[in-house]
Amino acid sequence: MSIRIVKTVIALLLIGHSYAQKKEAKGFTLNGKFLTNYSGYLFLEYDNKKDSCLVVNNHFSFSGKLQNDVCNASLLLKDRLSNIPGLYLESSEIEIEMKIEKVRREDSILSLLTITSVKGTKTSKIAEAFEKFQKQHESDKDYILKLSDKVEGFVNQYQNNPLGGQLLLDLSLNKEADQDQLKRIYSKINKTVLHKTTKKIIEKNLFPKPHINVNDLVFDFNLLDNNDSYFNTQSLKGKWFLIDFWASWCGPCREQLPELKRIYTENKKDNFEILGVSIDENKEKWKKALDKEKLEWINVNEDKSFDGEIVITYDVHAIPTNYLINPEGKIVAKNISFEELEKILKGL
Repeated sequence: MSIRIVKTVIALLLIGHSYAQKKEAKGFTLNGKFLTNYSGYLFLEYDNKKDSCLVVNNHFSFSGKLQNDVCNASLLLKDRLSNIPGLYLESSEIEIEMKIEKVRREDSILSLLTITSVKGTKTSKIAEAFEKFQKQHESDKDYILKLSDKVEGFVNQYQNNPLGGQLLLDLSLNKEADQDQLKRIYSKINKTVLHKTTKKIIEKNLFPKPHINVNDLVFDFNLLDNNDSYFNTQSLKGKWFLIDFWASWCGPCREQLPELKRIYTENKKDNFEILGVSIDENKEKWKKALDKEKLEWINVNEDKSFDGEIVITYDVHAIPTNYLINPEGKIVAKNISFEELEKILKGL
C-alpha cells in the first residue's frame, strides 16, 4: 500500500471519528425540588426511554443522554395517575420546582402534579416569553393572527424544537386561525422531534379525516373484555348506552367514577348500559384498576393509547370522552354532562 493511500485511509478514519463525535449523544442533568411533601419514586420519560429515581427529602435528580438538542419529556408518579407533559430537556443543568396535590376519592388518593418553575434551558425561557406575549395581547382583535405570526417566526428559526409543535397544536384548536398558515408552519417543523400524540392531534386538526359525529349511527366494534372474551357493540342495540373512553392512569377519568357508578346503579334496570373503553397499553394495570374501582358495567380495552382504530374513529384525543347512544343505534350526544345524562334517563 502506497504512503499516499495510507494517508488517505487515515484521513478518512479521522473524519469518520470526528463525525461520530459530533453525532455523540449530549448529556443533561435534571435537578428538582418538591415544594410540597412527597416520598416515593418519580419517573421520567424521554426519547422513548424510561428512568426513575427515589425522591429524598423532597429532592430528586435525573441525568442522561439526548438524541437531539431539545427533547420533549414527561414526569410521572409511581401510580401513573398524573403526569406533566411539556417539559423540555436540553444538554444543560436544569433546575425545576414542582408541587403535588392529593385528591381523596373513596378508598384511593389521586396525585396531581404541577411544575411551578424551570431554569437552565433556552426552551423554558422561550415558553415564558410566549406566555407573557399571550397575556399582553389576548384581548387584541387580531390576537390570533399576531400569535400565529409569532409561532411561525419561532418555527422558522427553531425547526428542530418540539415546543413549536406544542404551540402549533394549541393554535390548531382555534377556529379563528388561518388554516393555510398553520399548514405552512407544520410543513416546516421537523416531525421526528414531535411526540406522537402531538403529531397525531395536529394532523387531525389540520387535515381532518371522516370520523363519528353526533346524529351518526354508532360505529360498531369488537374488543376483548376484562375476561378475555370478545364483546361486540351490536349486542347493545335496543338499549340506551354510554361509551366511556378512559384509562387507569387518567386522574380525571377515575375522579368521575363514583358519580358514574351512582348513575349506573340507579338506571341499569331501565334499559341502560355503560361500555367502558380503556386505552391502557398495559392491560394488567387496567385490570387492577377495574378490581380496585369495582366497576360493574361492561369493560373492554383497545391497548394502543390514542393511536387505536376505535379511538381515532371516535375522534378521541383527550380523556375522559363519552358518547350517548339511543336504542336505534344513533349517537345523541358527545361529552354529555352527568346532569344532562340523568335528565334523559329519567325521561325514558
